[in-house]
Amino acid sequence: TCGYGNEGVFGKDVFTTAQENPHLAYASQTALELNADFHLVSWSGIGILSSYTEENEPNRREQLMPKLYPYTYRVLEEVTGEKEFWDFSRFEPDYVIINLGTNDFSYAKDVEGRRMAFEAVYYQFLLMVRMYRPKAHIICVLGPMGTDLFPEIEKAVTSFIENEKDQNIEAFSFINQDEADGIGTDSHPSLVTHQKIKAQLVEKLQELIR
Repeated sequence: TCGYGNEGVFGKDVFTTAQENPHLAYASQTALELNADFHLVSWSGIGILSSYTEENEPNRREQLMPKLYPYTYRVLEEVTGEKEFWDFSRFEPDYVIINLGTNDFSYAKDVEGRRMAFEAVYYQFLLMVRMYRPKAHIICVLGPMGTDLFPEIEKAVTSFIENEKDQNIEAFSFINQDEADGIGTDSHPSLVTHQKIKAQLVEKLQELIR
C-alpha cells in the first residue's frame, strides 16, 4: 500500500523513495475513483508473524503490524520513549481493507507449523481491528505479489465469522502480477498492476455499497 517501487523497473533500478508513490498505488486510486476519504496504515516489508526475511528465522527485528497499528507513530515513540495511542475516532471508515501475508510467506513458506502460526496471529489481528473498528466491513485481501497464504487467511476469516458471530467480514484475493504488465523495483507491482487490482477492489466495494 506504500507503493514500494511502483515507479521503478525490476532489474534496472535500485530502490529509493523517489520510486515509491502511494498516491498511484491501488488503495489511494480506489478511494479516488469512489470519491471516498481514505487513511493508510502502511509499512514496506511488514508482516504479522514475520516481516520480510531471507533467513530461516522470523524477522521480528522490523516492525510487525499488530505492534504498529494502535499507535500514532510507533517507531518514533520507541526512540522518544513516549507512546501515543492513535485516536481512532478521528477517522471512522465504512470499510477496512487488510493486505497482509505477502511478507509473512518469506518465512512461512510451505512449512505447515509456520502457516498455522500465521493463521493464528492473523485471527488475533482481526480481533484487534474489530475492537478499534466495530462498525466497519473488513475485507481481507492478498496479492498481487503472491497469494500463497490466502488459504490460511480464508480459514482465519471463516473461524472469525463462526466464533465471533461476525458477518461483517470477508476474504478476497487479488490477481497475481503479470510480467507482461511490467515489474517494479525489487519485484514489486508496477503502476499497471496497481491499476488492475484497483479495478478489482473498486468492483468489490461497489457491490458492497449497492
